[in-house]
Amino acid sequence: MQKIFLALLLTVAMLSGCGSHQISVIPLSADLEINKICIENNPVVTIQEFLPVVQDAFILNGIPHEVFNGNTAPEDCSAVARYYALRSWDLKTYLRTAYVHIYINNNKVAGIDYYHPNNLNTDKYDSVKEKISPPMNEMLRAHSWKKKSE
Repeated sequence: MQKIFLALLLTVAMLSGCGSHQISVIPLSADLEINKICIENNPVVTIQEFLPVVQDAFILNGIPHEVFNGNTAPEDCSAVARYYALRSWDLKTYLRTAYVHIYINNNKVAGIDYYHPNNLNTDKYDSVKEKISPPMNEMLRAHSWKKKSE
């Protein structure tokens, strides 16, 4: 009985470490001339806290930004951010996949991609802020916004 319990415990421990979340970050280059980033509102995203978390990262990094609806960004925007987020369910909902990409003239110049598989890791239930803020800050901090505004 003890051997079965130890085998089961070992199996659960191994599975809980399998397939942890994946994050990729392409930092925004400090060399890019950007005066404001406009965030294209994505009505498909139903995770209400996602856009505010993205906006908080822009604010924290001192980045002028605004949110717009539709496909055409305001003329004073030198870059456009597009985002997507999808939740899944496993006992309760969790952020499964998300991205925030920044484009200049329809060319991707920076971005984050987040993916968390459905596994036994409980970190999948962390808040959107806990999952998205660190890679957002990593993506944005390389760009010298104060230098551009002086």
